[in-house]
Amino acid sequence: MEIEFVAAGAALGEKAVLALVVFEGDLLSGAAGQLDAQTGGALGRAIAAARFNGGKWQVLDVLGAGGDAARVLLVGAGKAEGFDDVAAEHAAASAYGAVKSSGLTTLRVVLPSAEHGLAARAALGVRLASYRFDRYRTKEPADKKPSIVKTQVATGDDGAARTAFAPLAALADAIAFSRDLVSEPPNVLYPEEFARRVKALEKLGLEVEILG
Repeated sequence: MEIEFVAAGAALGEKAVLALVVFEGDLLSGAAGQLDAQTGGALGRAIAAARFNGGKWQVLDVLGAGGDAARVLLVGAGKAEGFDDVAAEHAAASAYGAVKSSGLTTLRVVLPSAEHGLAARAALGVRLASYRFDRYRTKEPADKKPSIVKTQVATGDDGAARTAFAPLAALADAIAFSRDLVSEPPNVLYPEEFARRVKALEKLGLEVEILG
């Protein structure tokens, strides 16, 4: 998964999903309100038709909303006072899960705040949600394959967001490595192979001792 940090108003590609994270009780403020005005009230009508209230991780797919995005999502984050780093992760992960096999290729996540730390945690949420162990998968229907290959997270300071994300990207890599180990069949990940893979982490500065 490629991660980018961009300005909220940056141009979207033709195969992009725009995911707007909104608060319960304040659905059409900020970026969502602006897009609703630009699309002649399309978001408001979709909200009314679906009884979407912005509860935690609730997702409303607004098809044919207009605007630059091929598809628009509203992602509920619950009450504003409860929105923190972990909530940013969950909201972004929920957005990815809703469109990962949509056939579109780019996901743009716009949080209620442009703070760079929240943007970094949202990117972590997508990285973790996009993990899949498919090393031995030989067949899969085309419409089931993940199509989202790039995630853009809107922020007011892309440089600071990249800096904040660097250690989180390393954490995501470590979690993926651990998940791979857990998912491998025992005839592949026998003790010697396990030791070999862990020993290879020494190149990253990790001290490894093999017992036995």
